[in-house]
Amino acid sequence: MKTSPQVKMTYARHISNKIVSINDDFVASGKACDCICLDCGSQLIAKKKINGVRAYHFAHHPNDQNALNCSWTGETELHFRVKEYLFKTKAIKLPIGYHEPQEIQLYFEEVMLEEPLRQTKRIPDVIGITQSGERIIFEVRVTHEVDAQKRYDYRRMNVTSIEIRFDDVHSYLGEESVISDELISNHLMTMPFEWLSIGPSGEIAEKYHAHEREQLKNVLRETGEELKRKKSVLKEINETIAGRETFLRNFEREYSYKNQEIERIQLNILNLTSQIQALKIEKDEILLKNQHYVNERVAECRHELFLGNEEYRKQIFLEELSKHENELSLLEENRDTLKDVINAYEKQVAKVKSELGNYEGKISIYKEEQQRLDEEKLKLRQEKMEQEKLIEVSHQNARVITEVKRNLERIEKEVRPLCKQFGIPWPLSHNLLVELER
Repeated sequence: MKTSPQVKMTYARHISNKIVSINDDFVASGKACDCICLDCGSQLIAKKKINGVRAYHFAHHPNDQNALNCSWTGETELHFRVKEYLFKTKAIKLPIGYHEPQEIQLYFEEVMLEEPLRQTKRIPDVIGITQSGERIIFEVRVTHEVDAQKRYDYRRMNVTSIEIRFDDVHSYLGEESVISDELISNHLMTMPFEWLSIGPSGEIAEKYHAHEREQLKNVLRETGEELKRKKSVLKEINETIAGRETFLRNFEREYSYKNQEIERIQLNILNLTSQIQALKIEKDEILLKNQHYVNERVAECRHELFLGNEEYRKQIFLEELSKHENELSLLEENRDTLKDVINAYEKQVAKVKSELGNYEGKISIYKEEQQRLDEEKLKLRQEKMEQEKLIEVSHQNARVITEVKRNLERIEKEVRPLCKQFGIPWPLSHNLLVELER
C-alpha cells in the first residue's frame, strides 16, 4: 500500500455513505467504526482510545490483501483536508494584486466542494460565494500545478480563480503526524498564492484591477520622474564635460605656448654660451699675443740700450717702456672690460638657468595637471555612458508600458463582447486606458 510514513488517514466513508472524520463522536474504535477506505473501499480500523496512539487515525487491516493495491497517499489526505477546512471555516486571507499585493480577509456565504461548472466540464476543488455574490474558484496544489488548459478555460469563462499551494507542507510535519486544522491555518498565513484568472467584475476582481491600475500608475509616475532625473543628471554631466573640454583646450593652447617659449629660451642660452666661449678664446688670444709683443720689445730695447749711447738708449728705452706701459694699461683696461662683459653674460646665463628651472617646475606641474584632467575626462565619459545606458533602460520601460496599453485595449475589445454576451454589466465607468490614466 502506497501511504506516506508521515501523514495518517483521518477521513473515511461510513456505511451510511457519508464521509466522516476520525474525531466524530459516533465513530467507534476498531472495526466497529463501520468505515471503508475512500480509495480502495477496504474495511478500515479506527485507532482511537488505544494505549500508545498519539493521534487518532484510520488504518487498513494488516491482513487485508485489497489494501496492498490502495493508492491512497499523504497527498490525498492533505488535499481532502484543505478542502474540508475551507468548507468548515468559510474564510481565507487573500493577497490582492500581482505587484506588491495587499492582503484582505475574505468571508464566504457559501462554500461548495467539487461542484461542476455549468459552462464547462471542469470541476474545481472549492467554489466560494462571497457576501456580495461573487464566485471565487480555488484549486489546491499538493503535487502538480494547474495545467495550462485549465488556466485557459477559467480565463475564457471570465471567472476569478486562484491556486493554493500546499506542495511544501511536509516540511512542517513531524514523524507520524496528523494534518490538523492548526497546521492548515498556519500554512495559509504564509504560503504563496497564484492568481489563475481574474473576472471582469465583482468585488474581488474590482479590487484586484484597482490595485493593479494604481501600481501601474505608480510605475508610470516613478518611471517618468526617474527619466526626468536621469535627463537632468545627464545634462549636468554634459555641461561639466563641455566645461572640462573647454578648459583642456585652453590649457593645451597655453601649454603649447609655454613649450615654444621654453624652446626659445633654451636657444638663447645656447647662443649666449657660444658667444661667451668665443669671447674667452678671443681674450686669451689677445692677452697671449700682446704679452709676446711686450716681451719682444723689452728685449729689443734692452739690447739697443746695451749697444748705443747710454743716455740716448736710456731715453729711447724709457719712451719705449712708457709706450709699452701704456699699451699694457690699455690691455689691462680691455681685459677688465672683457671681464665685465663676461660677468654680465655669466649673470644673464645664471638668470636664464634660474628661469629655466622655474619653467621646468611649471612644466612638471602642467604635465601632472594634464594627467589628472585626462583621468577625470575618462571618468566623466564613463559616467556619461552609464547615464546613457540608464536612459535606454527608461526608454525600454516606456516601450513596455506602451505595449501594456495596447494589450489592455486588446483585452477590452475581447472582454466587452463577453460581458454583453453573458449579461454582465461593464464594471468600469470608462474604458481601461481612461481608468488607468485616472
